Amino acid sequence: MTAHQPAHATHVVPAPTAEPSAAGPPGGAGADEFRAFMASWPSGVSVVTAQHRDEDPSGCTVNAVLSWSLRPPMIGVCLSATSRTLRAVRASGSFGVNILSWDQRRLIDQFATAPAHERFAGVDPLHPAGPALLRGAAAAARFAVCATFAYADHVLVIGQPVGPLHAEDVSPVVLHNRSRCHLTEV
Repeated sequence: MTAHQPAHATHVVPAPTAEPSAAGPPGGAGADEFRAFMASWPSGVSVVTAQHRDEDPSGCTVNAVLSWSLRPPMIGVCLSATSRTLRAVRASGSFGVNILSWDQRRLIDQFATAPAHERFAGVDPLHPAGPALLRGAAAAARFAVCATFAYADHVLVIGQPVGPLHAEDVSPVVLHNRSRCHLTEV
């Protein structure tokens, strides 16, 4: 994407010659084997949030968050193509990213598996409107959607920061081999 392309650009990657399947290509890894492989990669955990107009806030747990660009500053997050959160991100044109602290590790399951109307139960946002920034997060910021890229069962959402970036001097929660790990100084 260049700086001259319109905001909210959507790019759909052309489908491969063979339709992607949960089983993977012949002789390749299936979904369960690939999930186990990816669990070997230590990963931070974030909650992505969005809110469109007066609708209830949406949010989900993600570990696919990346620094997309430094000039200009941009972030990428991957969301399920069927996600309620993705629908709210697209409708509102903005989203929040909350890098969870160790003290927030309970939110991993809450935002991953709880019914939509229960995901924000007991959560204290920093601001009353817009994509929720969660109090106590290791870092939190709001982003304007610049582009989306759809492929297979996920959508990569690229955003630029809007407003202040919040960071706390607290340990983030890290996932490794399906366990929640607490970072300590080495």
